[in-house]
Amino acid sequence: KKEGNEGTSGHSSGKRSNILLEGATSILDDLGGGAGGGGGMYRPTHPASRSAYETLLNLISSKQYLGNQPTSILQSAVEEVLQTLKDGYLKDPERKDSISRLLTGKRDGITDAVFAQMVQMGKNMDDYEDYIKRVSGNTNGDDDENGDGKDKSVDEEMGVAVVFDDSDEEDDENIRDDGEERSDVDEDVVVDVGDSSSDEGDGNEDGENLQEANDIGADEERIVQGKASDRSKGEGKGKKGGVRILSVYEIDAHYLQRRLALTLDDAEECARLADQVLGVLDIRPPPSGEKGSSGTSLRECENQLLVLLGFERFDLIKTLLANRARIWGCVSLKRATDEVTRDAVETALMEEETGEGRRTLEELRSRSMAEDWKGERMKTVQDTLRKKERGDGTDESPDDIVGKESKMSKALDSIKVQSVNVEDLKDVAMEEAVDGSDDNRNARELDFDSLAFREGSHTMSNKKCDLPDKSWRAMKPGYEEVHVPAVRSVAPPGERLVPIAELPSWTHDAFAGMTMLNRVQSKMAEVALRTSENILLCAPTGAGKTNVAMLSILNVLGQYQKENAYGEDVAYDDKASKHEGNFDLSSFKIIYVAPMKALVQEVVKNFSKRLSPYGITVRELSGDSNLTRQQISETQMIVTTPEKWDIVTRQGEGRAYTQLVRLVIIDEIHLLHDDRGPVLESIVARAIRQVETTAEPVRLVGLSATLPNYADVATFLRVKPDSGMFFFDHSYRPVPLQMQYVGITERNAFRRFQLQNEICYEKATSQRKNGNQMLIFVHSRAETGKTAKALRDLALERDELNFFVREGGATQEILREELGTVKNADLKEVLPFGFAIHHAGMARADRELVEDLFADGHIAVLCCTATLAWGVNLPAHAVIIKGTQIYDPSKGRWAELSPLDVLQMLGRAGRPQYDTEGEGIIMTAHSELQYYLSLTNLQLPVESQMIKTLPDHLNAEIVLGTIQNISEAVDWMSYTFLYVRMLQNPNLYGISDKAAGEDPTLKRRRMDLVHTAACMLERSHLVRYDRRSGALHSTPLGRISSQYYISHSSMALYSRHLRPNMADI
Repeated sequence: KKEGNEGTSGHSSGKRSNILLEGATSILDDLGGGAGGGGGMYRPTHPASRSAYETLLNLISSKQYLGNQPTSILQSAVEEVLQTLKDGYLKDPERKDSISRLLTGKRDGITDAVFAQMVQMGKNMDDYEDYIKRVSGNTNGDDDENGDGKDKSVDEEMGVAVVFDDSDEEDDENIRDDGEERSDVDEDVVVDVGDSSSDEGDGNEDGENLQEANDIGADEERIVQGKASDRSKGEGKGKKGGVRILSVYEIDAHYLQRRLALTLDDAEECARLADQVLGVLDIRPPPSGEKGSSGTSLRECENQLLVLLGFERFDLIKTLLANRARIWGCVSLKRATDEVTRDAVETALMEEETGEGRRTLEELRSRSMAEDWKGERMKTVQDTLRKKERGDGTDESPDDIVGKESKMSKALDSIKVQSVNVEDLKDVAMEEAVDGSDDNRNARELDFDSLAFREGSHTMSNKKCDLPDKSWRAMKPGYEEVHVPAVRSVAPPGERLVPIAELPSWTHDAFAGMTMLNRVQSKMAEVALRTSENILLCAPTGAGKTNVAMLSILNVLGQYQKENAYGEDVAYDDKASKHEGNFDLSSFKIIYVAPMKALVQEVVKNFSKRLSPYGITVRELSGDSNLTRQQISETQMIVTTPEKWDIVTRQGEGRAYTQLVRLVIIDEIHLLHDDRGPVLESIVARAIRQVETTAEPVRLVGLSATLPNYADVATFLRVKPDSGMFFFDHSYRPVPLQMQYVGITERNAFRRFQLQNEICYEKATSQRKNGNQMLIFVHSRAETGKTAKALRDLALERDELNFFVREGGATQEILREELGTVKNADLKEVLPFGFAIHHAGMARADRELVEDLFADGHIAVLCCTATLAWGVNLPAHAVIIKGTQIYDPSKGRWAELSPLDVLQMLGRAGRPQYDTEGEGIIMTAHSELQYYLSLTNLQLPVESQMIKTLPDHLNAEIVLGTIQNISEAVDWMSYTFLYVRMLQNPNLYGISDKAAGEDPTLKRRRMDLVHTAACMLERSHLVRYDRRSGALHSTPLGRISSQYYISHSSMALYSRHLRPNMADI
């Protein structure tokens, strides 16, 4: 234990701990790397070294060095600096030169004062040498007390054996804040957990402990938990060797991820580590059939957890070992997606030799059994009351019956379920005696957290990815490349392109400068322009989807064309335009929904110019701009974001003009797969229900990138498959796209960071040898300048600047002339060398200068953010996406890029006028290769993310008045994309094959979903839910939540803590 505290070997994706001699090879192989190779392993052990470590970490993360990078990269860089500072074979000038190159890429990147500060901080971290000795496997006997050359703490087979000393930990328990081992259940419910285990497995009951919820009120649930064994009396209730025994109710499918997330920033790493920990905790017998009924022994489990989690997670390891069967059983059961897996887990729990598995299973079953028993008892009460009303032989009154039920709460207590208030029971008995026919009475609450996709838009439901023919792989030092050839476009014989002249003459002004529709537009012209059917168009970026939207807009315009508008006797002399006065512009409105504000502005600019001859006003409606009622009445086409249109249609005052909507165009509808997808589901469902209610036609046009399950999206949009559904694969891309996927295998976080710049430089030089320009997309403003400088420094170091700007050429002279007008400091540094940066934080003049120089071919490599992909149409021959992780402020951690952003960035590869082929390069972690291969090769199905936000969207419909009871809510669910996908893939959404077979329309499942959402809203005080009749009534808090777009969880928090007498401060 003492040695364990001194050695702080934290978990890292890059370093293999050498404290193990043999065994546990699978875990070590997963960790990978060699001694000294992994960043972030060193942890200071005393206050002085900790202070120096934090100071050095802050220095390296400053803007002039690495800047805002993931924690793993910064910690890895600190260790690289420490290795250099502690290297006794180097002199100070050599150390300074090495550190400077490491952090800035230049010899003179750090000053003497900064280097002196680093040297002093390195001296303060005097425990670093001890750490190096430990990870180097120092077993020479120097510290061996017995002198036999062996370390008694090292097991010959499994490595370090850790003994948890109860006496040492009891003192820590008294000092440690109780919050460190807080329960993961709802913070409003206080749970007193007793020890449900004993040596014999049948500990004595010494009473059940009830504690009421402390905030929400009398209607808050009360949880009854636990039994205390004889052992717990001596050691403290709910403790096992000084460690708290967890309740089965606080262990869900993501319990391990939440505990690990406290010390890990990387969500992907956290999920991977949780899966490994769950495998170590597995209590099932080994596949080889070895003796011993419970998987690995406790000692083996200790050692493997130590390797995975490190000494600094010592308390977590103790909790995991003390609750091994409980955690493995509960998590595995919650994760099980089919009955076979669930049965296997339950069998393993029943056969677990200590009896803890059986007790865990009994606790899990007890709640559902008690609820079933309670339901049967309620039915008995109901039947008795009905007999009393009919006068057929019972002497018991309802009060007598309910009086007997006072014993029920004791019975419920004995089997540890939610306690039932006698008055509530009386109300239930009376209500069910009146009417017992409603289906929602039998609905059950579901666990939304376990049903929702934890990866969000990164959800990948396909198990494998099949690559096209002629694809190939290449292994290189530190990374692997996968090359997918471009799909060539071959027009079938007899395919005819539609000339603009064949369209009605009044439509020609909308296609000014065009003579012919392209292949995609020609196939859709008839349906888009001459019919009013709903349409789904799936086509690659750049295939001409915007003009299809224009054809559908002209269709609406044609419906409101006045009679004899273009007769032969009409004179145009007195008109500002030949179309003026020919259309009834006050009778319709068109809504164009775009996913990003930058795209909204681009659409407004484009359509305003093209529709101005017809007198149509196009305006933006987004978070940055609101329209007055007068402006809305004068506007025929509104371009908006999904969230803004959702807010408008939620509010009653918007109905005056939403009823005039005749066309809704939804661009990038594959956004359904994103975390924002539920908003699209809500507005589409609202529009379809409005059509059915008012009988006023509203045409839906969905524009999407290519996706495999387009038929499901078409069903969601109510598109007829034979006439309104159009799918075009990558062969219809105007410029074929060759893809490269770079999966980085380097484990060390900082070296991985450096390797990305080297790969970018190699790709850039190969493109420049062919005279091509390149866009490099990075994911922060500061990173644009750092990447451009790193590429410039590599070019200078290797004397290859002539690839980017020719010495004495016209380009070099132009760049030098323009340098005087540049305001951005980073741009000034790199522009003379043929590199440039572009992001929204730059001055408009700088951005426009960069765009013009790149369009004219004077800039070779442009490092930019996603703003360039969305807001500016500036294509290049090749595009690199440098890394796929971006900081997500809403989650407070680094997360994977949205698929929408990835596809939009790749859409900038290839210039239609100049290139016969474009190149797209994605750089990502090796573990993410399959996801991005699936995304860009039509093998990533679009899934619904509706479950996690279902309560909020249900509340909006209740406030709007379109849902007034549970049955209407069940019907509303049938309009969502979630319902379509549940029918197609029930197992993915937690529905067994048996349940799907017994209920083909999934009405029972929809009932459970809306019932759960209604209960959550009721607990947050946003609705009043009458379980007898199923009626749903909005509350003032619910109306505020809907109007101001506030989630139900936030409203519950405000309701709980805000008081009338509070001041602003």
